[in-house]
Formats: sequence, C-alpha cells, structure tokens
Amino acid sequence: MMMQPQASRQPKQQPSNPKQQQAQNQFVLTSKKCIEFYGKNPHIDFNNVNEMFVELFQKLTSSGGNIFRIDEMKNALSLLDKKITDLDHNISQNNIMIKMTHDNLNNNKDFYTQQMKAIIQEKENDPTILNLIREANETWTQKSIMTITELIPKVNGSVSQDISKLIQDQQQRLIEESNNKFQSFLNDKRQASQPELLEKMIQNNYETISNKLLNTFQPFFNQESTFHQNNVELRNFLDRQNNSTLKGKVSEEKLEHCLNQAFPCGSIVDKSGEPKSCDYLLERTEYSAILFENKDYANNVPNDEIKKFIRDIEYQKKDGIMLSQHSGIANKKNYQIDIHDGQIMVFVHCAKYDESKIRVAVNLVDHLRHVLNKYKTEKEELVFSKDDMSAINKEYLAFIDQRNLLIENYKKTYKEHLKQLESFEMPLLIKLLDSIFTNVDQLTYTCQYCKTYVAKNKRALTTHQNKCKKTIVNLDADAQINETTEDNNTLK
Repeated sequence: MMMQPQASRQPKQQPSNPKQQQAQNQFVLTSKKCIEFYGKNPHIDFNNVNEMFVELFQKLTSSGGNIFRIDEMKNALSLLDKKITDLDHNISQNNIMIKMTHDNLNNNKDFYTQQMKAIIQEKENDPTILNLIREANETWTQKSIMTITELIPKVNGSVSQDISKLIQDQQQRLIEESNNKFQSFLNDKRQASQPELLEKMIQNNYETISNKLLNTFQPFFNQESTFHQNNVELRNFLDRQNNSTLKGKVSEEKLEHCLNQAFPCGSIVDKSGEPKSCDYLLERTEYSAILFENKDYANNVPNDEIKKFIRDIEYQKKDGIMLSQHSGIANKKNYQIDIHDGQIMVFVHCAKYDESKIRVAVNLVDHLRHVLNKYKTEKEELVFSKDDMSAINKEYLAFIDQRNLLIENYKKTYKEHLKQLESFEMPLLIKLLDSIFTNVDQLTYTCQYCKTYVAKNKRALTTHQNKCKKTIVNLDADAQINETTEDNNTLK
C-alpha cells in the first residue's frame, strides 16, 4: 500500500513482466483526510476497511426493497409513538375530569353541611325541621346523581388512576427497551449491514409491545375484577332509573288522556316538572282546583310517597286525589277521606285509568268542599266535630262499596238477562199469524239463502246461514266447473 499525496497514474501500455502487472493493480490514496486518519490509527488494516465497505455497498444495491420496508417500519414506529403520546394526553385529561368530579362532590358536601348547620341553628325548636332536612337531602341527592351521571363515563375514580399509572410505566419501560435494542443494534456494525436483522428486530418489538399492553389491560376487563363489577353495578343502577322514569312517564300520559276524557270542560295542567306540585292539576270554573298524584306500582304505595303527597297538598293549599293504578295504598282504605290543614285528600285503590272511579273521587271532593266552605267560621275553623266527619266518611265508604258491588253484579248478570230476553219467543203463534197477516214477517227468522229454513231465534238463524252460505257457494262452484267441462267437450 502506498500513501502519497499525489495524483494517481494510469498505465498507458501493457506490462511485459509480473512485477509491472503487480504495480498496475496497486491504487494510490490521495485523500489528505484519509491519510491523516490511517496515520493516527496504524492498527487499522486498510484492506479490511475497504472490503467491509465494498460488501456493504453490494448488499445495499442488491436489496433495495428491504430499504423501503425499513422506512415503513420506521414510520410505523413513529405512528405508534404518536398514539402512545395521545393516549398519555387523554389519560391526563381524564385525571383532570376525575379531580373536577371529586372537587364538585366535595363542594356539594360542604354546601350541604353548612346548610344543615344553618337550618339546625335557626330552626332548633321548630317542628318543621324534619321536613327541611328531608328537602335538603333530596336536593343534595339529585345534585349528586346528576353529577355522577354526567361525568362517570369519563373515568372511574381510583381505578382510572391505577390504569394511568400502569400505562405510563409500561410506556416508559417499552421506550427504554426499544431504545436500548436499537442502540445496541446500531453499535454492532455487522448487524447494521444486514437489513433482515433490523426487520426481524422491529417485528419482535411490535409483538412484545402488543403482548405487554394486552397483559396489562386484561385484568381490568376481567369479569372478576373490581373495575368490571363496579361498571356492571353502575350500569344496572342507571338502567333501573331510566326504566322507572320511562314507566312513570307512560303512566302519566295515560292519566292525562283519561282526565281529558272524563272532564272535557276542565283544564288539565301538567305539573310533573314543578317541585311540590303533584302530577296534574284539574281546573274548572264552577269548582275548586284539584291536584292528582299518580302511582303505577306493582306493590302497595309506601308511606314515604304518602308523606310526599301530603307535603305537596300542604304546600299548594289545594285539595288532592292520590290514584294508585294497579295496587293499594299503605294504611289507607279505598276512597278514604283525610283532611289536612283544611285541605281534602282522597285515596283511590286500583284505579286502572277508569273514568268512573276518578269521577266518583272528584265528586266526593266537590261535595265535601262545598260542605266545608258552608260551615266555616270567620277564622276558617270547622264547626262540626271529628266524630261527624268520621261518620260521613264511613257512610260514604259503605256507599262506594255497595255501588261497586252493584256494578260488578250487573256486569255478570247482563248476559244472562239478555239470553232470557231473547228466549221470549212464540214461533207457533208467529207462524199462525204469518199465514193470516203480512205485518209479522219481521218477527220470523227465515234463511235468506235457501228461503225454506225458519229458525226459532236470531242466534239459530245466524248459525244456519253460515253453513247454508258455504253450501251454496260450493254448489255454484261445482256447477261452474261442469259448465266449463261441457263447453270444452263441445269445442273438441
């Protein structure tokens, strides 16, 4: 090897001996930078370096397709890194939402506590303290349910924090492992010159990342995990709330239609969206307004709902009727009358959207309201005793029971009476009179198809005519077929 800073010389004629041939195959290194490098590193063999680069260039020129595959893998890795970054960002946003949810609940809790303290201090000896506490409880419960319903799809408390921490740890670990592998691969010059090894390593990294992510998240979606069980319980709770709300809305629409049919001259106002106002308000020009509380339960209406109804009546200062559509009412008889703070309340069992039952309750309220207004003093105090009211109540309940019993008996005996009335016939007398007079034809039951059969009653005539009609239709069809056959034979 000759290293001189001179221009290379190319032979102009063929050498005549081996020494000249050997001198021709030698190349002169003229790069000053390369000469300085080899001068500083005398242990590096010039021929080995050239052979390594020649082999690298040969593989690069012969495997152009692999280069594109390596570029695609690099792009895929970049895309994966971007998705992991977006996932980390979403987790950060979810953590913010979790914190906001906790802060909101804590603020509601503090507000509720302060309000309770103020109420207790101001109303310490007031008998209405229980009602105020119940109202505060309902307000806080509604706010809490609304907050949870709006924000729960985002995240799930501490479980989401655990997921976020695991994702961050796995992400950091995978990035470090990938960087170490790539760094060791690039440091190894022999492997760097073989694109197949780079492709295999990237594929292995993909599989490793996929398996680790799957193993990390699998426990959270397992049916036995706390995360899965909490989600199932929450979903069932929300479904029950939605089903109950939907059922109540359908029942209220049925009651509204029933009230419009029963009182065509009245004004039916929907009060379900207003607090302490029952469900509907019936307004009429000649009578006082009446509130309606609708309940569509499978079991008897509980005491808590009765207390809410009494609270609404007390707040609105109007008479009211509680209708239980398919069940009874706890501790209340059917059509029981209660008077609370001068307001009339009637409780109706198993109304089943029956207009007659609703009219009875309304008439009862109208009558008692007229009596109460008539016997009031200037201080709006009642002038008759509770014993009188109790006797009136018992008398009216007995009247209602007798009325309902009479209606049921009439329904049962109606068909029997109708059969007995239809059996009042004298066919022989009718036949005799028919032979003499023509004005009794309307009382005979002659078949309109055969014109010969005479029935004893209308039911027997109907049965015969159904059979006779089928027979005549079949005879007509057979006759038509015979005529068609004869015509065909004639044409032949």
